[in-house]
Amino acid sequence: MPVMGLFIARISKGRTIRQVLLGMLAYGSVGCLSFYAILGGYSLWLQKNGVINLVHILNTKGQAAVITAVLSTLPFKVIVFAVYCISCFIFLATTISSSAYIVSSFTSLKLKDDQDPSQVNRMTWVVIFVLFAFGIVVVGGFNTIQTFCAIAGFPLMFVCIMVLVSIYHMVKNDEGILLKAQGMDDMRIEKKKEKMLRLRAKHMTEKLNQKNDSDD
Repeated sequence: MPVMGLFIARISKGRTIRQVLLGMLAYGSVGCLSFYAILGGYSLWLQKNGVINLVHILNTKGQAAVITAVLSTLPFKVIVFAVYCISCFIFLATTISSSAYIVSSFTSLKLKDDQDPSQVNRMTWVVIFVLFAFGIVVVGGFNTIQTFCAIAGFPLMFVCIMVLVSIYHMVKNDEGILLKAQGMDDMRIEKKKEKMLRLRAKHMTEKLNQKNDSDD
């Protein structure tokens, strides 16, 4: 999502591309993999052993009922539900807040690089996003959201391709990276010169030793 990418780039100022990619792809992938492996495997175990018919619940009541049924089988289910609700709230709050931050930056006039958009502008976009989300849910539920995401996401595919091409050219022509690459090349040349000098000195030393041995 371009908006989230811009937000991550904004909060990652001062870090290298390697650090950003490691934080996003490596740590994020490990967290998601652990989450889906544990809860997904546990849900399959419940279905396979006949503890709960999750397929029937999914077909009749929907995904929310399946999540509730799975979490209700865990020990300390009250605490588990509380943690789950808090996690969902934090996820929604951070997602909406970060999206509103970037969009408000776009809609702010004469905003400097080290300056944040106004709180009024950000809160306006937060309210718009919340009302928009509630409107989609009220109109048609999850199926409407899926259709809307598919329609809205298709043009963004071409935008993401252009962003990737732009990033490639930006990194390729970045002065710092070019200077670093040039410095690495200079270091390699110096190391090769030093190696050649050492080999030449070693060769001359061997010749002198052979000459001294022959004189003796």
